[in-house]
Amino acid sequence: MKYAVTFFSIILLMLSMGTIGQEKKPISNETFLQQSEIDGINGVALGIFAQKKVVDKHLRKYSILAHNDQVKVNNKLLLLAGKKNVSLPNILADPSLLKEIPVDMDMQFSSDETPDRVKNIFDVSYVKMMIEDYQNSVKFYESSLNTTDPDIKNHIHECLPVFRKNLQYAIRFTQQVVLARE
Repeated sequence: MKYAVTFFSIILLMLSMGTIGQEKKPISNETFLQQSEIDGINGVALGIFAQKKVVDKHLRKYSILAHNDQVKVNNKLLLLAGKKNVSLPNILADPSLLKEIPVDMDMQFSSDETPDRVKNIFDVSYVKMMIEDYQNSVKFYESSLNTTDPDIKNHIHECLPVFRKNLQYAIRFTQQVVLARE
């Protein structure tokens, strides 16, 4: 009975604070666009770095495709920000954030003398980072669906399937990379 009263008290406290049963207020267009810009920059930078470090050829191809998807999202985001008169100076400062990488599975990568088991540690870390980044992007975009701006809402509806697809691919790679590491 003591635990039931404590649990009930916590629920009442949460209700009084407005954390249960209330819809969040929509974030401003500017905040959405700027946060999306930060996420986009991180996604592209990680993709560029992964091209030099990923060992598994299938994961390398995935990293290129995910990178290119993020570049497409960044380009759409930049157009949308222009339409909304919101400045995204970080994307404009680095043109590489808006360029796709050609998909070429015969690319040559530096082959240092690091044992495969150690090289594969980056693959595992990369996949974990991708999962976390895509989960955060999906969560952020879904939580922003309550916007009243139709252009922002369209952007969210265009990008969510891309984020979900890449999240599913990253989850599949988790098992493959971890098994290969053992």
